[in-house]
Amino acid sequence: MASSSPWEEMEENYFVCPICLDNLKDPRLLPCLHRYCRPCLAPITVSSESEVRIRRIDNFTSTVSSILAAEDDWTDSQCLPDVSSASGPLEEELKRELLVRDTISAIDTRELPPVVDNVSITENPESVVEIDEIKHKDGFVMTAAADSRGVIVISGKASSTHAFVTAVDANGKLLWQKSFESTDKNLSHPKCYSAILSKKLSVNACTFNKVSIFHIHDGSVASTYDFRDEATHSTHGSDITNNWKETKRISCVTCDPANKDVYIGSINPRCKISREILVLNDKLKYKHTIVLPDDICWARDITFHRGHLLVCDCDEKAGYIVSVDKLNTEIVHRFTKPTLWDGDWYPAGVCTDSKEFIYIMWEAKVDNKWKHIVTQYSPDNHKLMLTKPVDDDAAALITTFIDGKEKLLVITRRTGKMYIYIDS
Repeated sequence: MASSSPWEEMEENYFVCPICLDNLKDPRLLPCLHRYCRPCLAPITVSSESEVRIRRIDNFTSTVSSILAAEDDWTDSQCLPDVSSASGPLEEELKRELLVRDTISAIDTRELPPVVDNVSITENPESVVEIDEIKHKDGFVMTAAADSRGVIVISGKASSTHAFVTAVDANGKLLWQKSFESTDKNLSHPKCYSAILSKKLSVNACTFNKVSIFHIHDGSVASTYDFRDEATHSTHGSDITNNWKETKRISCVTCDPANKDVYIGSINPRCKISREILVLNDKLKYKHTIVLPDDICWARDITFHRGHLLVCDCDEKAGYIVSVDKLNTEIVHRFTKPTLWDGDWYPAGVCTDSKEFIYIMWEAKVDNKWKHIVTQYSPDNHKLMLTKPVDDDAAALITTFIDGKEKLLVITRRTGKMYIYIDS
């Protein structure tokens, strides 16, 4: 039997924790770039530090016992200078560590990964790839997603009646392409959004409230959920579709690969306010609905990151990190906006890389012309580290591995270009 390739082996283990051998839950990236579940990592971290302290104390106890035994013809008080000498190094070493971490209980795996100040993208693109299949006379690109092998799934509007999804490789070679006809006569701009669910599956969500899961390698359909098709309501067990049928449109999609959940953002076309995010499982069965905080109007793009949602809100012209659970959501961070060219920037897309740096693409009209820039934020305190102008026609940004190196990709809206930057 033929052995698997290095790429297949990497793909097989990409979402697996080496400790529990299950899909990663709240993944943490160590400085060595190994990934672990946070619940698995925390007790090991605490245990390791505890064992070190216990060994040091045991060593000190043994040393004191040896001193007292060796001087058994003397009184104990005469041994105090030697005991003090033995305890000095231990005391100083513990003080030195406790300046960093006052108690063992203060160890927090959220501190991982550490700040890496020298990570940035190259000034100029490594290459520019032409993709004719994403050029549409009356359409445009909305979003893109990529798996770890460099398969890139691009989606958007094809015409006034159709949305599209196209899969290409890193050289722009067409792998497969799908077109979806809108079932909503009142919708003049049918669009499609994409996200990666697992190493084999991608999710595509259309504004006319149809969600599909495709096999990445050939584009075959694994599952479909049409909110407007009464026949699918009982099959998927959702009681929320009546509310969506007339008042909501899908506005974005992302996935939590560790838990195999699909997150679908919404917009109300009448008032442009909708904070609801639907959560479905990997069979597109409805799980629950979460509601974004009141400070957010609607999500233009979302990405799942460290157990939180990264949210691009166009109306408020702000990017957020939002904590998520079934009952409550809370804004835990608001990203610093760029100030380049004095533009009134709003966030159009967000992604992360394997080092957990965050990238946001911003849009603004400057001198009556649309401009786009990409900002990079550190993984720990989300400090703004880089501001980079990109193609004025930019529509989507993603990261993926090409030839073993991580790259940042910027894909244009109408001109069919894919800029490839080295994520160094």
